[in-house]
Amino acid sequence: MMTLTLDGSAAVRTVALARGGEVLASTILAGGRSTPWFRSIDELLQQAGLERTAIQRLAVTLGPGSYTGIRGTLAVAQGWQLARGTDVIGFGTAEACALTALETGWRGRLVLLIDAQRGEYYVSEFDLDPGRHPVPQPLQPLRIASRVEVEAVLTSAVHCAGPDDAARSFGGTTLPPAASALAKLAHLHGPVATNRPHLEPIYLRATTFVKAPPSRVVP
Repeated sequence: MMTLTLDGSAAVRTVALARGGEVLASTILAGGRSTPWFRSIDELLQQAGLERTAIQRLAVTLGPGSYTGIRGTLAVAQGWQLARGTDVIGFGTAEACALTALETGWRGRLVLLIDAQRGEYYVSEFDLDPGRHPVPQPLQPLRIASRVEVEAVLTSAVHCAGPDDAARSFGGTTLPPAASALAKLAHLHGPVATNRPHLEPIYLRATTFVKAPPSRVVP
């Protein structure tokens, strides 16, 4: 299956083409509101000698991570699906980062950290053991934790990493999701259910806001 993968969850953003779980071509983009997703997709297709009609599935990261980047890739994927009926599938940023760590050669207990703002962190834990599992096995569900709580979790970890600078503040490594990891996750997932709901960004906080009152006109 020919898969187009898009990751906008971190400052380093990637677009890749993969056949099965093997990446054929990929590119790295700078983050920002003007990320040229479609231009990069067309350039990769030209490199591979393919047309847009060759794409059978789009795989994206759902977050947590960059608000703008994640919503940009979701817009591309779901717009593509509406226009062409192409399968779309999404994976958590932590899940993709953990597989990147596994493919890099890391083994043992991994704690993944993502900046959640407000002095807090998204935390998830994985067991990296390719002898037993082809993909990292989650040990704890994604959650939000304080710095003190993260420090307690790290006492039993072999590795600490994440797609942004959060892990580095604990002595860990910056490790954004690799295009190959997202392609492998999409390949291992198998067929996508036709009644699968629309993809949604992963947030653990309820979205709350207060509507500003209308501006007052002073005579």
